[in-house]
Amino acid sequence: MALRPRLGSLLVAAWLLGIIVNLLVLGSFFDVALRDFGLLVGALALNRLSPRKAR
Repeated sequence: MALRPRLGSLLVAAWLLGIIVNLLVLGSFFDVALRDFGLLVGALALNRLSPRKAR
């Protein structure tokens, strides 16, 4: 069960990274890209805080 937050947070981080790249390629919406970057950092923090393996 402890593996789910680790995988889920990586999935969300990859999804947000795709959104950020898309917004930057469009050339506008830099404020939304910055907001999504904050969410990306939060998802990576969840990945680091979640336990590695349930015993």
